[in-house]
Amino acid sequence: PAFEDFTNQDLDLFATLLHVGEYEDGHTFIRQNVQGEALFLVMQGVVSVTKRDSEESEDHEVRVLHDGELFGVLSLVGDLPASATCTAKGKVQAAALTREAFLDLFHRQSPIGHRLQFMIAGQMARDLREANRTMRTALRSA
Repeated sequence: PAFEDFTNQDLDLFATLLHVGEYEDGHTFIRQNVQGEALFLVMQGVVSVTKRDSEESEDHEVRVLHDGELFGVLSLVGDLPASATCTAKGKVQAAALTREAFLDLFHRQSPIGHRLQFMIAGQMARDLREANRTMRTALRSA
């Protein structure tokens, strides 16, 4: 659904910038506190998002991503370290958009870049809502 406003020509161009790969169970796409190198789109499969609150704590799953969801957004658009670790749960097919390809998209094909930016903003809004929900739940039980 996120790509429904893209024309076939837009999709063809966008596809040339993506690197699609098959990943085995346990593959780590992004590590918490390390700047990622790409934005990923789950094409098929499930990606577990885990977080470690401190050096002494255990990782805990905060979210599960499915087909069509993006991850690695902060590392790509904000040059920030990842806030969580993203790992394949079972086999996963994912498309990667590197930082260089992302910037190239804005320089060469501004309308496509703007649509992608809108998709990223939507994903970030969903992530923020989830973080707020988690925080409210933690505060209520404290």
